[in-house]
Amino acid sequence: MKTRWTQANAANDRQFVIPALICGVPLAMPFAAHARQYRGTITGSVTDLAGAAIAGTAVTAQNTVTNTTYNAITSKQGVYSFPHLPVGVYEIHVKQGSFREFLAKGAEVHISTPNGSQRQA
Repeated sequence: MKTRWTQANAANDRQFVIPALICGVPLAMPFAAHARQYRGTITGSVTDLAGAAIAGTAVTAQNTVTNTTYNAITSKQGVYSFPHLPVGVYEIHVKQGSFREFLAKGAEVHISTPNGSQRQA
């Protein structure tokens, strides 16, 4: 591929630069806004003592520093997920009907854990 450069006059340069700046700024803004948002996921499953999945269980993840809470309900397979959580340490509260509430402390969301790393509660 050949590229040919030509000398343009100053008026033509200005006409090109202004639309390029106007079009380029809105495209760059979404990338800059998301550049430093580090997030992770907490996923788990809820089962009874026999290992059977418990569907419809209320699960809450609470950030221990900000006290922000996130809610989820287990699927038919007893699985819950909190996607896109901000980096931090969480307490996971699990409550279903007459079952005693379960609390898991110290669930960490950070960016240095490889995929597949798990902690059993």
